[in-house]
Amino acid sequence: MKTAYELRYLPVFYDDLVEKTDYIRHQLLNPKAADDLIDEVDRAIRERLSNPDSYEPYESVNDRKYKYYRIYVKNLGQSFFLCGDCPKPLIAGI
Repeated sequence: MKTAYELRYLPVFYDDLVEKTDYIRHQLLNPKAADDLIDEVDRAIRERLSNPDSYEPYESVNDRKYKYYRIYVKNLGQSFFLCGDCPKPLIAGI
């Protein structure tokens, strides 16, 4: 039986995404690219909801209670991570 995952975004995820999209929108003057990035991030995360731990794990130098998995979206310098085995299974964008 498959585990149902609940999607939640951490506040730091929103902060990072807003910072990147604000830069694209206001400094690069490309609102369409900013909107496209939001759509791509959302799509990439939602694709992983059915089986998040089948993706590349993030090997942290710190001891972590839960596993984190990478998400690559376009050419971002930063990856987004999923936590796939939390007590109430949770996917958290960081």
